[in-house]
Amino acid sequence: MFRDYQLLCEGSVKLVKVLRGGEQAIIDVLEPFSFLSLIPEQKQSRHRCTAVALTETSEIASIGEARLNSLLRLHPELGFAMARYFSERLSAAGRLLVSMRLPVWDKLLSYLAGRISLGKARGARHIIDLHLSHRDLAELIQTTPESLSRAFRRLQDEGILRVRKGVIEIIQVELVSGYLEDNADRDRGDN
Repeated sequence: MFRDYQLLCEGSVKLVKVLRGGEQAIIDVLEPFSFLSLIPEQKQSRHRCTAVALTETSEIASIGEARLNSLLRLHPELGFAMARYFSERLSAAGRLLVSMRLPVWDKLLSYLAGRISLGKARGARHIIDLHLSHRDLAELIQTTPESLSRAFRRLQDEGILRVRKGVIEIIQVELVSGYLEDNADRDRGDN
């Protein structure tokens, strides 16, 4: 049980929840500088989810609540950065929930746009390292691997992205990045 705040320093992990029937559901994929436990679980007898390493090496730092509070008093800017981080995570979770009712093409574009907005794309060519298997990504965006393959093929055929083993290169960055705003406008009825 996490009694402290856990921060992923290196590597990539997926958060997995074991459902009643024994099946596992992927909740999220975390990259460096992500919190594994947003709130220490003082009274929980069971973990809400399990962190599974996706990379060969993963490093986690742990800091207790008292030490974190002392650090935040000394460096208030860290508190603002943490609030921004938690706000971004909450926003990403909201986008994921909204995208669940969308067609596969839209789910995938929404997921990729979210990765770009969270700064998970590297380089000027916007390359997203994909530490998930094809099947795990399909599970994360709530579709089948076959439907995901068709969506990737269509996006490649239209010149929007290029897929290589473990890497997605976004070619039409503006189209993908703007996808979050387009869906937010559509959900608010701003069409």
